Amino acid sequence: MAPEAEPGAPEDPNSGAPGNTHAQAGSRDRPPGDDLRVLVEPLPAHKVVLWLASERFQTQVERWSDGTDAAGPSSKRFAAAAEEAGPQPQPVPQPQRPLPLQLRVPLGSEEELPAALAAIKFAYTGRIEVCSVREALQVWKQADYLQMKGCVEACVAAVREKLAAPAAAAAATVSADGASSVAGATGSAGQAPPAATARAAAGASSSGEASSGDAGSTSAAATAPPPVLELYGCAALWPDPEHEPAFAALLTEAKPQLVAHFGDALTVLNKQQLYDQMRALPAVALEALLESDDFGTDSESSVVLVLAEWMQVNYSTTDAATRRRLCGLLRLSQCSRAYLDWVLPALALDHLLHPGTPLGWLPITLQQVGCIARYRIAPKDEQRMLNHILGGLCGGSDPPETWLRTKRRRQCVPSQGLSYRFVLDKQELVEKLAGLQPGNNGRLELEPDAEDVRLGDTFQAMGLTWGLSVEYEHGSALAGLWLSTCLPAAYAVRHGECCSEVSKLVRPVAALRSSMYVQTCSGGQRGEKLLLSFSEEEAICLGKIFGAGVEVIELGTASVAAPAAVMQQQPLAAGLAERGPEQQEQGRQQGSAAEQQDQEQQRRAREATVAAQWSKYIIEGRVTVRMLMLRHDAAAMA
Repeated sequence: MAPEAEPGAPEDPNSGAPGNTHAQAGSRDRPPGDDLRVLVEPLPAHKVVLWLASERFQTQVERWSDGTDAAGPSSKRFAAAAEEAGPQPQPVPQPQRPLPLQLRVPLGSEEELPAALAAIKFAYTGRIEVCSVREALQVWKQADYLQMKGCVEACVAAVREKLAAPAAAAAATVSADGASSVAGATGSAGQAPPAATARAAAGASSSGEASSGDAGSTSAAATAPPPVLELYGCAALWPDPEHEPAFAALLTEAKPQLVAHFGDALTVLNKQQLYDQMRALPAVALEALLESDDFGTDSESSVVLVLAEWMQVNYSTTDAATRRRLCGLLRLSQCSRAYLDWVLPALALDHLLHPGTPLGWLPITLQQVGCIARYRIAPKDEQRMLNHILGGLCGGSDPPETWLRTKRRRQCVPSQGLSYRFVLDKQELVEKLAGLQPGNNGRLELEPDAEDVRLGDTFQAMGLTWGLSVEYEHGSALAGLWLSTCLPAAYAVRHGECCSEVSKLVRPVAALRSSMYVQTCSGGQRGEKLLLSFSEEEAICLGKIFGAGVEVIELGTASVAAPAAVMQQQPLAAGLAERGPEQQEQGRQQGSAAEQQDQEQQRRAREATVAAQWSKYIIEGRVTVRMLMLRHDAAAMA
């Protein structure tokens, strides 16, 4: 944005007259006047103020005022030329007030105009007025180009202030209320995980309620992204951190906030808002997440899934070097057995069969997967050999160190476990089971009882998709609780007529280590009953609709009273033959109405029977099952 004087607008450098500044749109690399459009009328400015505030303005004022450029001669040059020519017969021209010096500020587009005006205003006020991180970065860009003294530092302070605002607001809320609550999964005692509290502070500007202002401002505050997301979303405006130490320091401060906002892989995969925000991240932001030890997870398999979900929508906007760099941040040796044995080999096969396509997004070979799978359980000497072998399998180059890294990320599952609640609506239960015919089974999916759920009746953990369901056989006194699993949809990628090898997997995997409890109510007393528990030693088939479970829900007994209309059907049919045609038609209509009434009564009776059988578990109109997900034993996973 080089400010340049407008040719033909001379000014005496000693006149002390003020100058003007123009803002014009066009490429900064073009010469002035070349297909440029003036965006605003000339702004009155003081040459001495601009000269002192901006090194670029200083250079340009001196350039155009001392007459060193033939394209813009000063009034002194006119006087010198007249003196050399000697006396002329023409009348002496009357003195004229010199035209003010005009400096033009080229812009890349009209969108840069407010930032340019703010940077020029800083020369007078010493302050910048911005409402967002994006605006501060835009002013930063203009101030850096203008070499506006002190303005870049003011922009740094403004961005830092914006980033610190959510934490300050969260601290004020906690101080005022004495406590803070975070929706979502909780520990076994009901407390929110520590990362959730940090995420609440990082995203206070997007989730907190406004204490004043109209409804419109409250709604805007609720939907505005946290400042740290805005910072990473403006990566195109960033100065080069390698050449801007102040900005590099700012990014160092922002990375923990970014990690705190997303918290852990489980929350990102199961909460719609965080999931959408994750997939919208630029590569540099996702890189900050993946390289952090504080980005929590239950297993590295879930982190691989996070990257797979991101690649599903960002593959076409990244190059091979970026994808390789991101994939190199995965700690693959820490993945679950399901991933090491089945998922990673299938991804390697996809990379072999479909290189350079979304199917082959993970740059890894089958031989490398074999080394990685063996590395975690190998003795030290064998690990050194595997590391050397893995380097050879990478074409002689060093393999990504993180693939074999043994340091674990923060474990997001507390030692006492992480609780999730699943519910089954009473109306759905009654209607589905009451409609069963003798000898038939009915299956009903339980849905997570939480806000902002992404997957409806399933959830994701250990890099896989899981679901809970209840199965009931007509006339049985027991109902079964079932846990099932399948591959996430992110792996069901298609490219043309080809589909991923991962999506074809049907393999046994370890069950989700967990315990299932159902809420009960008997005699007005509420309680919780342990139904069953799963361990890693139990297997469940991946890719099939059936899962692992047992008939553990004991149901009550109830009988259905025969409707009175059934006793009347036979005499009514026998009497129709003795009547005339009109009476017979009327009788048939009455019989049809009675039959419909009877069917309705039977349906209600069956529903009442189901409701009575499940009455011990139906509380506030629904059946509630709590799943306590436990940490997976690293030794068992290895």
